[in-house]
Amino acid sequence: MEAEPDSPLWVAVWRRHGRAITIAAGAAAVTIALGYAVLAYPGPSGTGELPLAVDPPPPAGAPPGTGTGVAPVPPTTLGPTGAAVGGDPPEGDPAGEPAPGGVPESAAPGVVPTPGPTAGTGTQPAPAALRARYATLEGTGPLGLAGYRGRVVVTNAGGQAAAGWLVTLRLPAGQRVHAASGADFSHDGAVVSFTPRAANRQVSPGDTVEFSFDVVTLLAARPDRCTIDGRPCD
Repeated sequence: MEAEPDSPLWVAVWRRHGRAITIAAGAAAVTIALGYAVLAYPGPSGTGELPLAVDPPPPAGAPPGTGTGVAPVPPTTLGPTGAAVGGDPPEGDPAGEPAPGGVPESAAPGVVPTPGPTAGTGTQPAPAALRARYATLEGTGPLGLAGYRGRVVVTNAGGQAAAGWLVTLRLPAGQRVHAASGADFSHDGAVVSFTPRAANRQVSPGDTVEFSFDVVTLLAARPDRCTIDGRPCD
């Protein structure tokens, strides 16, 4: 059985809970109205987009770039040669190095720096350049007709010491070296090769070593060719 609006039961319930119901309904209506207002608000520009944040202007007398969120650009001035001074070096010019043929920016005005030595181009002593000279000393045997004694002088005309050498002589057909002093020798047909012994193996720059040899053949002829390390003798 439902209660009538004017019945004592309805009046008692309204008096007890009516104020709370009224407050709740009013709060709900206000909330709904605010929600519609927020959704319908177009924004300051009328586009519905939120405004961008703008930094406040810098105080008077502040350095350029202060308060803008952007790093200040250092000022650029021109040096005596017209090159930019200050700031970062241009691309392809690391550490401010000059272009080929240019002058470094660190040089004083009017002063051209002297280029330093280039790596690997220092002055090196000249390599060993051995020279040799042959001479016939004397004939051997009766009346000097049984053979002869020859001598070779080796000279180091270079700037470094030589640790060995090779002298070759070509003898006429049928002749042979029978003995040598200051060098070892070996025959290969008409060519005789001489190599140093321990005492005269090292030839310092400007020094000389020598050796001699004997050819024992009746009416022997002199050598017709002499070389040292593959080069002709003097």
